[in-house]
Amino acid sequence: MPATLQYELTASLEHYVEAIYWIANTKKAARAKDIAERMKVAKSSVTGALQALADKGLVNYAPYDVITLTDAGLAVARELVRRHEVIRDFFVRVLSVDADEAEIAASAMEHAVTDTILDRLIAFIEFVERCPQGGTAFLKDFGYHCDNETCSGQCDFCVDEVALGKTTANPRPSQPQPSLARFETGDRVVLIDVSSDSPVRQRFEQMGAQLGAVIELEQVDAEAGTMKIKLKGYHENLTLDEAAKVWVRPVKRKDEK
Repeated sequence: MPATLQYELTASLEHYVEAIYWIANTKKAARAKDIAERMKVAKSSVTGALQALADKGLVNYAPYDVITLTDAGLAVARELVRRHEVIRDFFVRVLSVDADEAEIAASAMEHAVTDTILDRLIAFIEFVERCPQGGTAFLKDFGYHCDNETCSGQCDFCVDEVALGKTTANPRPSQPQPSLARFETGDRVVLIDVSSDSPVRQRFEQMGAQLGAVIELEQVDAEAGTMKIKLKGYHENLTLDEAAKVWVRPVKRKDEK
């Protein structure tokens, strides 16, 4: 069950949780002044919201002290951030909406979208990004290709491979695949397999990541031996040793060979 569903939160209180999360990411902890400035509200409004969140066990709050999220509050914040980023990514990556406009729309919609709709949005983003015809370019050109019978002939394969909620009949290829550890910041890859003895396998399963999910490498630090990835809307940290037991293939576009 998503963390947000375990608590009865208004859209306003959800905004406060997100604000505290982002402020704490930068300053380690938040103050009422920081929250008021970020949300453009009066300090009196912040006080009432913080008390309500403290009563629900989501924040550590005392007057004139720093404000932090509890473990439960952090779980709620991560789910809210995930919802926001999935909706924003759908607008930007699939619909080619301007990033600023997408950010505003995502903020308005994230509190109303159901889990089912969110899962479908994630699946469709992955479908578009994995399509060998070229991601959003494929959507723009789709009508032209079909009307003029100039499809490449790869669509049957693509749809079979990335059909929503499905994997291929034999998702684990016989040929060796590169590990996630071989890729760099900014790369996008498709999940092929995870070693059965790796704890990463269970972590991915808990996020609902099936074979065929798209992984975005947000940051790779070779010196530190770590990487940050985005998967199913979640941000996760892996060591390069862990990544070496995750097998993937690169996302290819129609202009690549």
